[in-house]
Amino acid sequence: MNKKGQKGELLAEQYLIKKGYDIIAKNWRGNKAVKAPEIDIIAQKDNTIIFVEVKSCRTDLFGNPEYWITPAKQKRLITGARAYLMINPNESVNYRFDAIAVDCRTEPAIMNHVENAFTVAYDCDD
Repeated sequence: MNKKGQKGELLAEQYLIKKGYDIIAKNWRGNKAVKAPEIDIIAQKDNTIIFVEVKSCRTDLFGNPEYWITPAKQKRLITGARAYLMINPNESVNYRFDAIAVDCRTEPAIMNHVENAFTVAYDCDD
C-alpha cells in the first residue's frame, strides 16, 4: 500500500473511533485456513458489523473517490465479508458496507462517510 492509502486509512480509522465505532480489524485478509480479499477496516457500532472500504485522493482528476468502488470491487468486498462472517459467526449482529472517501488535498483532510454504500443482492445461484 502506498503512503497516501496508509494515511487515508489511518484518518478513516480515527474518524470512526471519534464517531463511536469500535475497530475490530484493519487490512483483514482472512486466516491460514480461509484466504479472503482484503477489507480495509472492519468496525462495529451497536449491533452492526461494518465493512469499510477507504478511498483516498490528492486530485480530482479521476472524480470523487467514493465512486471508485466498482462492481468488481464490491464483489471482492462481499467475498471478504462472507469469509469474515464464516470465520467469526454471530447471528445476532447485522452488517453493512460503508465507504469513506478521504480528500487529502486540504488540511485537515475532508472525510465523506457513506453508510450503506452498497448492498448485497441475494442470488439463489450464489
